[in-house]
Amino acid sequence: MKKILGTLAIAGIAAVAAEPALATQLSNMIENTGNQISAVPVYINYVSYIIGIALAVAGIAKLRAHADNPAQTPIKDGLGRLIAATAFISLPFVMTMLRASTSTTTGDASFQSLSALTP
Repeated sequence: MKKILGTLAIAGIAAVAAEPALATQLSNMIENTGNQISAVPVYINYVSYIIGIALAVAGIAKLRAHADNPAQTPIKDGLGRLIAATAFISLPFVMTMLRASTSTTTGDASFQSLSALTP
Protein backbone atom coordinates (compact mmCIF):
# COMPACT_ATOMS: atom_id res chain seq x y z
CA MET A 1 0.00 0.00 0.00
CA LYS A 2 2.83 2.38 0.85
CA LYS A 3 4.53 1.59 -2.46
CA ILE A 4 1.35 2.42 -4.37
CA LEU A 5 0.89 5.73 -2.54
CA GLY A 6 4.54 6.61 -3.06
CA THR A 7 4.30 5.80 -6.75
CA LEU A 8 1.15 7.93 -7.11
CA ALA A 9 2.80 10.84 -5.29
CA ILE A 10 5.87 10.66 -7.53
CA ALA A 11 3.68 10.44 -10.64
CA GLY A 12 1.67 13.47 -9.49
CA ILE A 13 4.80 15.52 -8.83
CA ALA A 14 6.23 14.55 -12.20
CA ALA A 15 2.99 15.51 -13.97
CA VAL A 16 2.89 18.90 -12.26
CA ALA A 17 6.56 19.53 -13.06
CA ALA A 18 6.10 18.50 -16.69
CA GLU A 19 3.04 20.65 -17.35
CA PRO A 20 2.81 24.05 -15.57
CA ALA A 21 -0.79 24.52 -16.75
CA LEU A 22 -1.71 21.41 -14.79
CA ALA A 23 -0.44 23.08 -11.63
CA THR A 24 -2.67 26.07 -12.32
CA GLN A 25 -5.68 23.81 -12.89
CA LEU A 26 -4.90 21.91 -9.70
CA SER A 27 -4.64 25.17 -7.78
CA ASN A 28 -7.98 26.31 -9.15
CA MET A 29 -9.60 22.99 -8.24
CA ILE A 30 -8.30 23.21 -4.66
CA GLU A 31 -9.49 26.82 -4.35
CA ASN A 32 -12.97 25.95 -5.70
CA THR A 33 -13.23 23.03 -3.29
CA GLY A 34 -12.33 25.32 -0.39
CA ASN A 35 -14.98 27.81 -1.45
CA GLN A 36 -17.64 25.10 -1.66
CA ILE A 37 -16.72 23.57 1.70
CA SER A 38 -17.05 26.93 3.46
CA ALA A 39 -20.87 26.52 3.50
CA VAL A 40 -20.77 23.17 5.32
CA PRO A 41 -20.77 24.64 8.88
CA VAL A 42 -24.00 26.53 8.09
CA TYR A 43 -25.69 23.28 7.05
CA ILE A 44 -24.41 21.56 10.18
CA ASN A 45 -25.95 24.36 12.26
CA TYR A 46 -29.35 24.00 10.56
CA VAL A 47 -29.38 20.21 10.92
CA SER A 48 -28.28 20.48 14.54
CA TYR A 49 -31.10 22.88 15.39
CA ILE A 50 -33.70 20.72 13.64
CA ILE A 51 -32.56 17.53 15.38
CA GLY A 52 -32.38 19.36 18.73
CA ILE A 53 -35.92 20.69 18.44
CA ALA A 54 -37.25 17.28 17.36
CA LEU A 55 -35.55 15.61 20.33
CA ALA A 56 -36.88 18.27 22.71
CA VAL A 57 -40.44 17.69 21.52
CA ALA A 58 -39.99 13.92 21.81
CA GLY A 59 -38.51 14.34 25.30
CA ILE A 60 -41.42 16.47 26.46
CA ALA A 61 -43.85 13.90 25.05
CA LYS A 62 -42.04 11.10 26.92
CA LEU A 63 -42.12 13.12 30.17
CA ARG A 64 -45.84 13.66 29.71
CA ALA A 65 -46.30 9.93 29.08
CA HIS A 66 -44.38 9.29 32.29
CA ALA A 67 -46.61 11.70 34.20
CA ASP A 68 -49.72 9.92 32.86
CA ASN A 69 -48.46 6.39 33.56
CA PRO A 70 -45.19 6.19 35.54
CA ALA A 71 -45.18 2.40 35.65
CA GLN A 72 -45.15 1.98 31.89
CA THR A 73 -42.87 4.85 30.78
CA PRO A 74 -39.65 5.44 32.75
CA ILE A 75 -38.50 9.00 33.32
CA LYS A 76 -35.04 8.24 31.91
CA ASP A 77 -36.46 8.12 28.36
CA GLY A 78 -37.70 11.70 28.49
CA LEU A 79 -34.66 13.05 30.32
CA GLY A 80 -32.27 11.34 27.91
CA ARG A 81 -33.98 12.94 24.94
CA LEU A 82 -33.93 16.36 26.61
CA ILE A 83 -30.21 16.04 27.36
CA ALA A 84 -29.52 15.03 23.76
CA ALA A 85 -31.65 17.98 22.55
CA THR A 86 -29.58 20.32 24.71
CA ALA A 87 -26.39 18.93 23.20
CA PHE A 88 -27.63 19.33 19.62
CA ILE A 89 -28.98 22.85 20.19
CA SER A 90 -25.72 23.97 21.82
CA LEU A 91 -23.52 22.37 19.13
CA PRO A 92 -23.44 25.48 16.85
CA PHE A 93 -22.33 27.65 19.77
CA VAL A 94 -19.60 25.19 20.71
CA MET A 95 -18.41 25.00 17.10
CA THR A 96 -18.27 28.79 16.89
CA MET A 97 -16.31 28.94 20.13
CA LEU A 98 -13.82 26.33 18.90
CA ARG A 99 -13.42 28.07 15.57
CA ALA A 100 -12.82 31.43 17.27
CA SER A 101 -10.31 29.98 19.73
CA THR A 102 -8.23 28.22 17.08
CA SER A 103 -8.18 30.89 14.38
CA THR A 104 -5.14 33.10 14.02
CA THR A 105 -5.92 36.78 13.68
CA THR A 106 -2.40 38.09 14.21
CA GLY A 107 0.98 37.12 12.88
CA ASP A 108 2.52 36.90 9.47
CA ALA A 109 1.29 33.48 8.37
CA SER A 110 0.73 33.36 4.63
CA PHE A 111 0.60 30.89 1.77
CA GLN A 112 1.28 30.85 -1.92
CA SER A 113 -0.93 29.29 -4.50
CA LEU A 114 0.45 26.56 -6.73
CA SER A 115 0.29 28.83 -9.75
CA ALA A 116 2.75 31.21 -8.06
CA LEU A 117 5.26 28.39 -7.74
CA THR A 118 5.33 27.43 -11.42
CA PRO A 119 8.24 28.74 -13.54
